[in-house]
Amino acid sequence: MIRLFTKTAWILLCIMPLYDLHAETIEFRGTKFRIARAEPSQVFSCYKDDQGKILHSLSAAVSHFEQTGHEISLLTNGGIFEPGCIPSGLYIENGVEITSINRSKGKGNFFLMPNGIFSIDQEEKAQVAKTEEFKNTATIRLAIQSGPLLLHSGKTHPAFREHSKSQLVRNGIGVDQEGKVVFAITDKKQRCNLWTFAQLFKHLNCQNALFLDGDLSRMVTNPTKDIRGQGFATMLAILAPRKP
Repeated sequence: MIRLFTKTAWILLCIMPLYDLHAETIEFRGTKFRIARAEPSQVFSCYKDDQGKILHSLSAAVSHFEQTGHEISLLTNGGIFEPGCIPSGLYIENGVEITSINRSKGKGNFFLMPNGIFSIDQEEKAQVAKTEEFKNTATIRLAIQSGPLLLHSGKTHPAFREHSKSQLVRNGIGVDQEGKVVFAITDKKQRCNLWTFAQLFKHLNCQNALFLDGDLSRMVTNPTKDIRGQGFATMLAILAPRKP
């Protein structure tokens, strides 16, 4: 039996209004993005099924979450991962630490320091923090480490350049000033550099935001079991109560 919910999260999820989530499409600095917001108590993650098999695909994640008796309002891939679909850094699911914090140095986006950790604690408070500032995993319900950190205390990552020609698919996650979790992805056939992506989260009232992944990224609202999208490790979801 899948145990996804803390007592607090279960109560909050059950009293939420029934709805279909529709990501908002906005244009920012000449690029179109899809945006969605959620209360932290609505946000969950998945990696493996009950038999310990990596889910890999969005359709498998749909089947996995449906076993909880709740519908999925949004589904997107999580942070950067290693060969074999192993999360590159810290991953906590339902309060259980699956992989530990990665404080190593290396090449690629994950190691473009500072990188960071998106987390939600047992009191349903979400945050994005620098990896070196993240110390206590004991009170955490959900955590994903990725990199680079797009924004920290309202400041753009120092390695980003406004006129960079690295125009790619981007998806990321932030926490706005109201405490809501903000999901963002470049719209279909749209590309941007990391500087623009960071400014997007600032525009969305986030002081802290984290890059999740690049060209393989997808974000689907109200998904069905036959949706495309595979080759992922961790995945993030917004769950809504099942309709009567």
